[in-house]
Amino acid sequence: MENYVYNLQYNNLELKRMKSKEINAKELELSNFIARFYKDNIGKGPRNVEIKFTDNIMIYFVEGLLTPLEKSILQTNGGKEVVTSGRLLIVNNWKPKRLEAFEKIVEKKIVDEYISLDIDKDLAIGLVVLQK
Repeated sequence: MENYVYNLQYNNLELKRMKSKEINAKELELSNFIARFYKDNIGKGPRNVEIKFTDNIMIYFVEGLLTPLEKSILQTNGGKEVVTSGRLLIVNNWKPKRLEAFEKIVEKKIVDEYISLDIDKDLAIGLVVLQK
């Protein structure tokens, strides 16, 4: 009986490792997609992209996304509002294409997506709710 319990625990550990590898592969694929998506559509990719999964939630962090032109605009009077509204316009216009790609990569339907931009920190955070 003791041997059976050990094998069961070992098998569960292996299953967790397999799921972990699968999640890591998805995180890498999503990270690469986001970086490429920015580069292809804006001309400059972000400095760093991180993806995290928890239950049916995917969170992504995009750092270093502002272009040199946007950084220059930020130095002007009212520049922050211009850059923020421009970025939000782009994010909203890209949403269908972006979510379609996310669904293909994670192989799950997306219920909703929430995005927050912090122009001062040159950072965007996205929260994606996946169907259970």
